Amino acid sequence: IQRLQVLVHLPLRLERLDQPGLPVDFQSALRSLGGGTGILTVPLNEHTIAGYLVQRDLYGEPALLIRVTSPRVIYQQGQITMLSFLLALVFTGLVFGGVFLLLLRKIILSPLARLGAAVEAVGEEADLSVSVALPGKDELARLSHGIDGMLDALRKSRYRLEQRVRERTARLSESNRLLQ
Repeated sequence: IQRLQVLVHLPLRLERLDQPGLPVDFQSALRSLGGGTGILTVPLNEHTIAGYLVQRDLYGEPALLIRVTSPRVIYQQGQITMLSFLLALVFTGLVFGGVFLLLLRKIILSPLARLGAAVEAVGEEADLSVSVALPGKDELARLSHGIDGMLDALRKSRYRLEQRVRERTARLSESNRLLQ
């Protein structure tokens, strides 16, 4: 057995099936194999995997159960790879999320805040000469041009109204002067 262990560079353990006190993992492997042929591979823990094989005697009856244990190098490398992939995915998600927020702020929120402040200034100061036009061809630029058009229409309407008030005031003044 020791010579075989040296040859394969893996720990081997043999258990006779006719002896009482078979270790628990051997009993479980024997039940899984059903006492028949085949190889059973079972992870013992995160670091070790075991392979079980039933060896028959000269009469074809199950006589020995052989266990070969090996480190789970591929599994551990897979775990490291999955963790690396997960960290890369989280990092990439954070970078894309940050870029998305910056672009959202620059492209949508900042122009929207400027437009809101300009409209608010027009409302507070009642100054219809202020321009709220934003550069670009997106929806906010069209909205700002629409607001500018509305302010222009209000300016023209105010001018016409002031003209009519002046004309009427002049007529009333003329009528008052004639009446006096």
